[in-house]
Amino acid sequence: MASNVVTIDGRGRIAVPSTLREQLDLKPGDALFVQVEENGSVLRLAKAVNPFDSFAALGEREYRAGRTKNLRTFAAEEGISLDDDGSLPSGTGSRR
Repeated sequence: MASNVVTIDGRGRIAVPSTLREQLDLKPGDALFVQVEENGSVLRLAKAVNPFDSFAALGEREYRAGRTKNLRTFAAEEGISLDDDGSLPSGTGSRR
């Protein structure tokens, strides 16, 4: 693991070197998790990643590859009855 020296300015901000920002794909406004060891001598930073971003990217890839179905097609294949608005009928289970 490589070590880098960073500086703290008068307002308490840490300057992250451009090589690290590029390596970690850090952009202005990104959130970081901060962890301090109990003895207070080690500070760890980790990029906060929204798991829904990965899920959305997967969905987009599947859609572009033609591997997705609309709700009505899926329901028909699975024997699930839907009301005219595409919702499950009230008071019934998901399958008939």
